[in-house]
Parts: sequence; structure tokens; C-alpha cells
Amino acid sequence: MTLPVVTEYNERMARADGAAMGEELLEKMRQARLTFGDRLVCSVLRPYFIRAEDYRRVTQAAALILGALERVSDAVMEDAALRGLVGLRPDEEAIIAIDPGFRYADSSGRLDAFFVPAQSLNFIEYNAESPGGLAFGEVLSDLFRAFPVMAEVSQRYPVKAFPVRAWILETLLAAYHEWGGQARPNIAIVDWREVRTFNEFLLIQETFEAVGYPTRIVDPRDLEYSGGRLCADGFEIDLVYKRVVTSELLGREGLQSPLVRAVADRAVCIVNGFRAHLLLKKVLFAFLSDPQYAHLYTADQRAAIAAHIPWTRRVAEGYTQWSDQHIDLLPHALAHRENLVLKPSGEYGGQGVVLGWETSPAEWEAALQQATQGVYVLQERVPVPQEDFPSLENGQIRFSPRFLDLDPYTWQGEEARGCGVRLSGSALLNVSAGGGSAVPMFVVGDE
Repeated sequence: MTLPVVTEYNERMARADGAAMGEELLEKMRQARLTFGDRLVCSVLRPYFIRAEDYRRVTQAAALILGALERVSDAVMEDAALRGLVGLRPDEEAIIAIDPGFRYADSSGRLDAFFVPAQSLNFIEYNAESPGGLAFGEVLSDLFRAFPVMAEVSQRYPVKAFPVRAWILETLLAAYHEWGGQARPNIAIVDWREVRTFNEFLLIQETFEAVGYPTRIVDPRDLEYSGGRLCADGFEIDLVYKRVVTSELLGREGLQSPLVRAVADRAVCIVNGFRAHLLLKKVLFAFLSDPQYAHLYTADQRAAIAAHIPWTRRVAEGYTQWSDQHIDLLPHALAHRENLVLKPSGEYGGQGVVLGWETSPAEWEAALQQATQGVYVLQERVPVPQEDFPSLENGQIRFSPRFLDLDPYTWQGEEARGCGVRLSGSALLNVSAGGGSAVPMFVVGDE
């Protein structure tokens, strides 16, 4: 059912001056540097609205799933046999063994979910590697709040957005103090200089420096570690906001990276810690889904898993459970292609994902065969919501259906606050994969 605020918003966008207002909004996005590479992060002219009671339901469920992921991560760290099922390389084993110095390595994360109001809520992945886009979302919220159509509808429907950039800084400092940091830290935002999220780093840098925290954006290749200090061009670093993906750091720099050595020596605090790399592995969702691991979780977590985690298994020859059936996994997967998704366990950004219903039987069989040679998961297809969003096309307002996901942000391994929202014309929703759009979320009502 379409929310009244959405109906009213769309009706107001369809009026004669909608196109002119839309062009002005897009220009303000450009001026605010809300670009992913060379394109705007948001290509539509309406935010996503969620009722306060639905927001509470989503974030409460997310916190329970997060707690279950923390428990299975702890179990994997303690049990070498269980860890073997994750399929880590020796360098990955070595880097997750580095103690971050604080309880939860995934101080900031994002649970990716599909939410169909009054029908279903399914969490399908966990991005524990300091996910991108948080600052973009907050600035988009500010721009949309000042948009004339939004100003009009918010007079009738109270709406709320969230101070995500402040939460990022609070989370970094909480981890830094737990690690043992005392003085006001110098902060480095660390990622490759060519990444398409560079403008987001500028927004975060401005936020940190505005409240008195010296901050630099640093490429891992420009780091130097000597005399017990990690530096970049003379800037001594106390706290690293790690945006570089661990697998890419290992691939380019290896374990002898100045960053890795400094973290291992406790010369610098890094958030998120390298141990978050384990939580990124999609095979952990197989440990959530498979009843043989149910003893790892609390009763509340088991109930949340049953309600919100789709059936997921690591691809391998052998038998497993599907609902109340005992099945041979690979023949079952071949026969149920249209109800399954195939994913590499350690990739991100939609890389390597195969949607069975968009694949021929021969292509699916080949993909399954390849998956048996690596670490992949099969996951049950879940309902994906669609809504009509206005956009500006050839100087006119056009409405078109977009698939969307709703991705709660997680904080310090314990709670969920705020959400990212992504749109796409395809069921594979990922802005970095191309063609997608981010939009801000507003909670409607008394949150």
C-alpha cells in the first residue's frame, strides 16, 4: 500500500513547475559534490519514506541479526574447523588474527535488506568493511529537506532524518578510547586516491575538522611506518578511519603494508578493525541459516533468523536441509534455478552475483560448476519491493518503477540506527555496480 505522503509528494512533483524545481535540486547536488565518480549519487527527485513503526521493526530486527553475526564470528575465530569452512587464505587468516584493541571490529557496518511493508523483511548480506555512502545520504537529506515539494508535504507529515556524520565520529572516538587512546587524535581517512567515493571523504574530513579533529585523506601507498609512528607526508596519525577494503589492501600491499604493520604493533588504532573482514564473508549467512549451528544463538536471535534470514548454504557437494526436506544440494540447485541467487563469499559491490531467474539453464549449470571450485553461497530468492519515483528526463518529470533495498546502519556491534536506500531498474541493487541511485530516507511520524 502506498503511503499517503508518497502519493501527495508524487502529485506535487507532477505539477507544471516540477521539472524546473527538479533541475535546481540536481544542480545543488552537483554543487555539494554528491557524485560517485563522474555521476550524481542520486538520480531521482523523491526520498524514501518509511513509517516510524516500520523503521523500529527494521532496526530492532537488524540489531538481533547483528548480534547473531557477532556470535558466529566469535565462534569462527575460536574454532579452526569452523573457520576452515569460511575458506580463508593464509594472508586473510593472518590479518584477522590482529587484535583490533576493542570489542567489536565492525564498529560501523551496513546490513543489506529488502523490506516489503506488511509482508516481509529479509537481510541478505552484511557489509562490515566501513561501508560507503553514509555521508552522501546525510547531505542528500539536507538538500531534500529544503526542496519546495518536501517543505510542503512535511507540513502535513512530520519527518525525521539522522546525523550520520556525527555518529561516524562518535563511533571512531569510542573505539579509539577503548583501544587506549587518550589525547585528541589526528585522523586519517585511508583509501586509494582513485576511488569513486573520494568526494564523500571530503565531506567527512570537513565534518571532523569543523569540531577540531585534524584529518587527512591518505592513500595506503603514501603511508610510512618508522620509529613507532604511522605518518603520511609528515602528518602523524593516531586514528585510521579505514575505508580501504581489506582484500584489496592485501592484494596490492600484502601483510608488509605500513598500515598492517602499524596496526599489528598497536602503533595506531584502525576502525573498522581488520577482523571485520571475516564478517564480510557471505558464507556466515549459511551459518545463520543452517539449523546445525542454531546452538550458537540466543532464543531471540534464532527467532529473528527464522523470520528474516533467507535459506543460505555454501556451494559444495553433499546433502543439507531445505525447509523440511533432506536434499542433495547441487541437483536441487540445478532444478530450482529460478528461486536462487549465487554469490561469491568474499566479493562486494555486486561482483560475481548470478541471479538464477535471469540466467539460462546452461549458464546456471556452468556458474554452479565454477562455484564448486571456490567459496560461494546459494541463497533463496526473496521479494524485492518496487516503488514509483520521479526523475527528470529530457526536461520533463517522468515516473518509473524502481527496485529498492533498505540497509540499516550498524554501530559498535550492538545497535542499528539510520538506513541507506538504493534504487535500481534491476533486481541487483548496487550503486557501485553502475546504473543505480542512492536516495535519503525519512521516517514519517513519531519515531
